Amino acid sequence: MFEVMRDRTAMHYGSGDFKTALSTVDSAAAIYADHPWCTEMRNRISREMSRRAPSVETAVAKKAVAPSSEIIAGADAAYLEGRQLFESGDLSNAIEKWETVDLIAPAYKSVRTYLIKAYKYLGVELYGKNKLDDAIAIWRKASALDPENEEIADYIKRTESEISKLKELSYEY
Repeated sequence: MFEVMRDRTAMHYGSGDFKTALSTVDSAAAIYADHPWCTEMRNRISREMSRRAPSVETAVAKKAVAPSSEIIAGADAAYLEGRQLFESGDLSNAIEKWETVDLIAPAYKSVRTYLIKAYKYLGVELYGKNKLDDAIAIWRKASALDPENEEIADYIKRTESEISKLKELSYEY
């Protein structure tokens, strides 16, 4: 039963359905009190929900008609800094800069194309470090920006298959 709950939580977490993932992990915690995985996963989901929760200010900002010159200047700076970080191999910080640009100016200089590339490469990096769930989560971000990207879809599908095989071989994963 624990494995089923863990799999469901991972599935919902990976697809970005954090409310259902949180509900599932809470159900597991009610049955398996003080289980370290339940505590860690609940914290991870809560952090991700907090990170993604739009603030009131963000909701108001999205209704603005046109970005001001200050916002465009900020997008310019963040975009260029993201490119420098990307070129130096600092994918996580490049992504952070480009996500900021995407938030304030989504159509800015094809920032989403760069984000997709950075997500793809970061996913590959995480995969190489055997952080399979994290790799899938990153690739899902790329897939959300480009649902037709077959390469990203293949990465996700193949890695999910590997996770499934690992679970069959080991109770620990």
